[in-house]
Amino acid sequence: MNNGSQKNRRQDAFECILREEFSVRVLNFNKPATEEAALLIVDKRKRGKIIEVRNAMICEIARARRVGVATRNVKHFETTDIPIINPWSK
Repeated sequence: MNNGSQKNRRQDAFECILREEFSVRVLNFNKPATEEAALLIVDKRKRGKIIEVRNAMICEIARARRVGVATRNVKHFETTDIPIINPWSK
């Protein structure tokens, strides 16, 4: 078996693992979440607060799914109404 064929088999196996293991763990950032993230950013700015775009995206993905966010960076989400879980805290 040549190297190209082995590489393709490994890549196919890896992609299969990703699909099976992470298909329900990785949530989509769809159009409604995009619109809500933009509104969240604007709302925060009006109040003199700042939220990074990526954190706004995470918040709105979580809100759309009615779930919390597990993160070590609790500070980044304190001004949101999303339930925050810090799995590294005691």
